[in-house]
Amino acid sequence: MSAPVWDDKALLEVYQWREEGRTWAWISAQGNEEGDAAKVRFSKARSSGRLARVLEGGPATVLKVTPIGDSMTWTEGNGTADLQSRSPRIRTLETLLESAKVDLTRWYVVTHTIKSWDMGAKGPDGNILTEELWAIRATLRAVPGAALAQAITADLIADMDAHAPVYAPVVYPKADGARRMLLVSMADHHIGGLSWWQETGASWDADIAERLAAEAMAEVLTMATLYSPERVTVVIGNDWFHTDRTIDGKGGTTTRGTVQETDGRWQKVFRIGTRAAVGMIDAARALAPVTVICRPGNHDEQTAFVLGDLLDAWYRNDESVEVQNDPAPRVYMQYGANGLGFAHGHNEKQDRLPLLMAAEAPAMWAATAFRGWITGHLHRGERIKGEVAGVQIDVMPSLCADDDYAVRLGLLHRRSCEAIVYDFDDGPKAHLIFNARPDRAMGRAA
Repeated sequence: MSAPVWDDKALLEVYQWREEGRTWAWISAQGNEEGDAAKVRFSKARSSGRLARVLEGGPATVLKVTPIGDSMTWTEGNGTADLQSRSPRIRTLETLLESAKVDLTRWYVVTHTIKSWDMGAKGPDGNILTEELWAIRATLRAVPGAALAQAITADLIADMDAHAPVYAPVVYPKADGARRMLLVSMADHHIGGLSWWQETGASWDADIAERLAAEAMAEVLTMATLYSPERVTVVIGNDWFHTDRTIDGKGGTTTRGTVQETDGRWQKVFRIGTRAAVGMIDAARALAPVTVICRPGNHDEQTAFVLGDLLDAWYRNDESVEVQNDPAPRVYMQYGANGLGFAHGHNEKQDRLPLLMAAEAPAMWAATAFRGWITGHLHRGERIKGEVAGVQIDVMPSLCADDDYAVRLGLLHRRSCEAIVYDFDDGPKAHLIFNARPDRAMGRAA
């Protein structure tokens, strides 16, 4: 059998196979091809718009008549559909659409007609019985882009199903009696940023960011074994990504539109950032159950939220990982006597954070003795000494290299990742620090 001819009819056939749940390997085999060859062809047809034309108005789409019960017929083709009913029960357009289970996200009504008449028939006793019959006909048209969106969604779901990770349950060692939590906040990692070491002192790109995140997490977890934590809280976000938008599909800007130096296409950066986040969480779950707190930054407000939902789906079947992706600007968690607030730190003034905690989380405030904030944004590590109402504010440092803008203004920082150990009853116990030394993945390659 020769390779399939990718005309409109063949493309529609492949689409229907995917709707039936056929794998790409099976579809490729129908044309004596191997692996994902059919998927590549299909993706090109989808990105070029051919699939949308075939599904919503292509000339090769074949009319298909489907009976619905005894009283309705659905005729579909060329991006239009004709729905007809003859029934004493169906008397309105709304009832017709509901009875036929029309997907109104994909179809909209162009015109419709309603007619009624009395039909007589002789009854068992010989008398004439009359019944009112109704004929309704509706002409529908496909919503532009809806079929393509459904095809893409179905494709993504199928791919995610095929690659759904399976995590075996972890048997964690018994605690030593004390209850402790490790909190790791790799703030302002700026995956997708770009620096050249001859200009800035250290190179930075997406690959370096991924590698350094893994090294930092591994070392922090090794240090944390001394404290036998019963839980690890990983804060993801806080400018995890360097940009949120593109300029005509290239380069990138922050959420508010500030142009940034970027490393490659946003799709590449997002995949690396996702892989780096999953790698950190996987490493942490080997030590203890993990809570992931997703926080957007001023560089990645939208992308960070998408990453949070993706991580939630990724670990949906893993009892060892809980993902919290709250869209609120500030979120809170309680661990025993510890009350913690999380924010990126670019909106709120630091001296207002304690009052915000008391106002937004009053029950936690009343139930805790050790209260603190975990923020980022400044890149440099900082603990506010002038506590307000006993609330400690920890500005977590950044591992990313300084970019051209920061170097020109002299806004240099010590590149670090910091974690905090909290005792369930006794509050903060230790700060664990990973430093990016020049001989440790600083990225000085030209």
